Amino acid sequence: MPYALEAKYGKYIHAPLTFEYSQGQEWILDAIKNNRALSYRIYAKNLRWFIACSLDVPDPDEFLALAKKGSCSQKKRRRRSSKGG
Repeated sequence: MPYALEAKYGKYIHAPLTFEYSQGQEWILDAIKNNRALSYRIYAKNLRWFIACSLDVPDPDEFLALAKKGSCSQKKRRRRSSKGG
């Protein structure tokens, strides 16, 4: 939160974790659970606010090891993103 708005809104904004699109949802939840880095982009579209989230997924060898543990889905994609609003 910008310092000038802290008095009005507080230091942080809490947004519920909802997924408008299911693409990448499992990867994002897995990254949160395992404390992996996520990148966020906040933007407005048609008078509505969105938070776009992106992350790097593991290399194929690491991916297969995670899939065997049941940690991630078995879709092989190098980069995922999902939008929530």
